[in-house]
Amino acid sequence: APFPHKSAPAFSTNAAMTLLALSMQDGTIELYTLSDGQRRARLTGHARAAGTCAWTPDGTRLISATPTGDIRIWDLASRREIATLSNIAGLAHHMVVTGDGRHLLMGNYGAQIYTAP
Repeated sequence: APFPHKSAPAFSTNAAMTLLALSMQDGTIELYTLSDGQRRARLTGHARAAGTCAWTPDGTRLISATPTGDIRIWDLASRREIATLSNIAGLAHHMVVTGDGRHLLMGNYGAQIYTAP
């Protein structure tokens, strides 16, 4: 099924390729099931669209980052924001979570590593 959006600044699938996260222009993140295109969740909290998203390897958390350095970590079971990193230096063009889920690597024209508490 086609997704109803004409523009999504960022998107990412979970490792199982069953869910799609779309960053919307209004700052929300929408989660869709890839098999049927049904929206499963809407995460709110960003003031503007996220430019990149990354999933934890187990698929339980999603990390989103805006061009202003606002990074949010979402618990997908509760659909709630569980942590925020603010005023991160530089725009994150890409993010990846390490296989153990403890480190977030971000890159733009350099690299930054953050460790989960």
